[in-house]
Amino acid sequence: KNRVYIGSDDSRLYELDPSTGRCIAFFQTVERITNPVVYAPKSGSYFLTTYANELYRLTEKAAGA
Repeated sequence: KNRVYIGSDDSRLYELDPSTGRCIAFFQTVERITNPVVYAPKSGSYFLTTYANELYRLTEKAAGA
């Protein structure tokens, strides 16, 4: 979807616009994100794990929803 997702040691998943490098959105966890984010195109879900072994399943919400 023309976006870059980066998990960080500051416990945030960042959504970036690759053409500008601008942060579009972020998701805050309670512990740092230490593994790659995985996208499942069939369900449209993003999966990420944290240093504390927490598993998150995220889906995009339409703007204004």
